[in-house]
Amino acid sequence: MKIKYDDHGVTATLTLTSWLPWIGQHNRCVDAVLLRTGVRATSAGFIQRKTEISGRTAHVMRAYKVVMGELAR
Repeated sequence: MKIKYDDHGVTATLTLTSWLPWIGQHNRCVDAVLLRTGVRATSAGFIQRKTEISGRTAHVMRAYKVVMGELAR
């Protein structure tokens, strides 16, 4: 899974990209982020799944920590 963090001042975006064999792990990370933080997520693609998580910088930083915790499982 590829993770990219972009800071835009007050807002930030976190982009998760993964291929077909890792879509289950990708969806688990996105679900965990949506349950634990106050961010928005938009997803696209089937073979290559791309999800963009956006919101306030503090919330997106917390989302990054949640994703890293889920990947360590």
